[in-house]
Amino acid sequence: MEIYNLLKPDKILYPMVLSIPHSGDFIPESISKTLNPEMVDGKDDADWFLPALYNFAQTLGIPVISANYHRWVVDLNRDPKGGQLYNDGRLITSVVPLTDFFGNELYVKGSEPDHLAITSRLEEYYYPYHTKLQEVLTNVKDKFGKVLLWDAHSIRREVPTLHPEPFPDFIIGTLSGKTCNDKFENIVFETLKENRFSVERNTIFKGGFITRNYGIPESGTFSLQLEMSKDLYMKNNEKDWDAERAVGISMIFETIFRKLFNDL
Repeated sequence: MEIYNLLKPDKILYPMVLSIPHSGDFIPESISKTLNPEMVDGKDDADWFLPALYNFAQTLGIPVISANYHRWVVDLNRDPKGGQLYNDGRLITSVVPLTDFFGNELYVKGSEPDHLAITSRLEEYYYPYHTKLQEVLTNVKDKFGKVLLWDAHSIRREVPTLHPEPFPDFIIGTLSGKTCNDKFENIVFETLKENRFSVERNTIFKGGFITRNYGIPESGTFSLQLEMSKDLYMKNNEKDWDAERAVGISMIFETIFRKLFNDL
């Protein structure tokens, strides 16, 4: 199993890169046998079907990198040094999480990964993704002089351990404008609002490690995280693909990308 899936268009046409770090659902047997069986059966917390939702990107000439391994193996959107993204009392999961988003224990008691196991997972699964992402970003920036990293995510509509109220349709994260300029952020916000979605900016989520680590506007590298509620493109059970809903969302995303191209 490859660590990531990289789709590179025949010709990169625009200064943009798409990252999908939580799309993977593969858990190696050596790890799955240490997890509680009911957790393995559900494999929750994955950003299901996002590569399919964004399948138009390669046609537009945008490189797409997506994860193949489940975030319970290693979370590509967390600080490998253990730094926390938030300090507001919400449930915090680490780069190698011990619970799911609802606080359920992932591991059979006594089977939790130790420091050596965590280090091994970082070397085997975490750093290769980030090395390749950095390489792609550098190549695109060298070609155009600038690059926008779009980090794609999805989440259940309700996760009380993270936020007491249901999430809005979309949440744009740019670390309160520190990782992206207002122009790009406004294009995303205004287009989603025009399509009658509920949208928040840098509230609840401000962008994860990927957004915060790679977004350096003064150097010409911009980053933006888009979190979306899963019931916008999946069925109401938030487990199954809904083709009709997904087509509509994909079309709106493509519209946003094309608008961004005019200003990139």
